[in-house]
Amino acid sequence: MGGYNNGVRNEVDVFSVPTMARTTLTLPTGVDLQAQMDNGGNWSRHVLAAGGKYGLQRSDTVQIFDIDRQTWTTGKLSSGRHDFPSISSYWNGIGLTYFVGGMTADWGVPNNMPPVIDIFNHSQGLMSSTRIQLTFGRSYSSAEVVGKYLLVIGGRNGDESSSFATVDIIDIESLSMFKTIYLQHSRAVHASAVLGPYVYVGGGYRISVAGEERLASVEVIDTRSWTVFRVENLSYAGGALAAASNDYGAFFGGGGGGTTDAIEFSTCGNKVLHEIISQIVIGRLRALLTSKIN
Repeated sequence: MGGYNNGVRNEVDVFSVPTMARTTLTLPTGVDLQAQMDNGGNWSRHVLAAGGKYGLQRSDTVQIFDIDRQTWTTGKLSSGRHDFPSISSYWNGIGLTYFVGGMTADWGVPNNMPPVIDIFNHSQGLMSSTRIQLTFGRSYSSAEVVGKYLLVIGGRNGDESSSFATVDIIDIESLSMFKTIYLQHSRAVHASAVLGPYVYVGGGYRISVAGEERLASVEVIDTRSWTVFRVENLSYAGGALAAASNDYGAFFGGGGGGTTDAIEFSTCGNKVLHEIISQIVIGRLRALLTSKIN
């Protein structure tokens, strides 16, 4: 959705599952480094493109596509920013999408990371006037929802001098902070995925004044006890570029600073990671995953 290729882009490629047939929508405004959220299910019926950066400017616009009406409308973030995660939840009959933290200015500029979560209400089709306050601002974090809890995981600070081990846990019923726990490793530019009661957090970079260290470690948050345990390392170190999960397992792909195409997975609660395939071709991968899941 959008992005940069000799200038900011305004295309949205939409793929139908399982045929993978593609259609293209056009964003009213092209932006790079934005948050994006596809249709979260029948309760959602919206495609969102929020914030972003073009040149020295940061966008505060949320571009909203109504799937049923086939129309675009716009809303506003509390500030123009980029490099923030978005995640959706459906709880007590209300669908919400959360836009978590992010950067309002370049590295080193004071107060360039507002500690705020903006919310889009899918039932109303509007940005909510209610916002959630984080313990501190951050970018390059990840966000996941388990039951009635929103987890904001890791991230980096505004002058690139440190990453965070912090996991802020927010009660989405009261839209207030529930508690804070800590990973064993601070990390940013990592990937996370939910598998049953577990949240898998893998890869990324540990950042300090000495520089960036690529991480191969995978940690798991048990949301029943709010404890953290380690599983086997990934076979590569560096930003885990993507993570996903289904009823079969949690999957990590990419990473290694963009130098690997291995995909690895862990079954629910298992402390061993298995490499599915390297040198992958998408058709082979799709067939392999389908056979394992079925």
